[in-house]
Amino acid sequence: MLNFNRITYFDVKRYQNLINNNIYLSFYNPNYLFLWKDLYKTEIVFKDNIPYFKIFMDDEFFYFIPFSDNLEDSIKYLKNDAKDNVIDFNIVGINEMDLNKYKNIHLNPINNKL
Repeated sequence: MLNFNRITYFDVKRYQNLINNNIYLSFYNPNYLFLWKDLYKTEIVFKDNIPYFKIFMDDEFFYFIPFSDNLEDSIKYLKNDAKDNVIDFNIVGINEMDLNKYKNIHLNPINNKL
């Protein structure tokens, strides 16, 4: 089970230090995630320096596609989390603009200093 917690300012700073790409017009934007945290009950967890996000909307939980070089394992972690918490496994849809940006995002764990 992943230990998700409500997103905090320090989580946002850690996340900003991990990403090395412009994602400012995206669901993955750190500022958007923080600003909308109360409405969407945004949660985050870092596993092996990979940020995982979970939000609540339309009376259901949704996961964001993680930034991971090993997407298959990352999706398994999310599926197991959903199973452990007895919730449906839902992934937030990703639009074409975000998909193109996602393909170019690489995590930079060297800058992870929080």
